[in-house]
Amino acid sequence: MKSVRDLEALPLIWRESGAGTRAVVESVLKDGGVNLRKLDQRFELGSTEAIKSLVIGGLGVGFFSCWDIQQEIAMGLVRQINIPGLRIQRMFSWGLPSGELGGLPAEFYRFANSIRSELSAVSVRI
Repeated sequence: MKSVRDLEALPLIWRESGAGTRAVVESVLKDGGVNLRKLDQRFELGSTEAIKSLVIGGLGVGFFSCWDIQQEIAMGLVRQINIPGLRIQRMFSWGLPSGELGGLPAEFYRFANSIRSELSAVSVRI
C-alpha cells in the first residue's frame, strides 16, 4: 500500500456503527483524506472474533488492536498491513470495582501502573 486512500479499493470488514474502534478508525481515515462513502463496507459485525474469522477466510481487511491478533499473526493466519502516513492511536481507561483491590487484581494493577509510561507510548499500527 502506498497511501491510506488505497483502502478505498479493498473490501473492509467493520465493527458495528457506534463501536469505539470504528469511530477511531473512521476519524483517522477521514483526517487522512479518505472519503468514507467510497469505502467498500460490505461487512459490519459486532465482535472482534467474527471479524477475525472473515479476515482469515479471505473475505476482506479488518481493523484490530495489535493485542487482538497477536496469536493469529504468530500462526501466520493474518498479517499486518503498514500504510505510510496512517497512525491510529486509542486511549483506554481503567475500570475498577469500588473499594480495595486484593490478590491478583491488585498485583496486576500495581504492575500496570509501574509501566504506565510504556503503555502510554504504545500505538496501534494498521
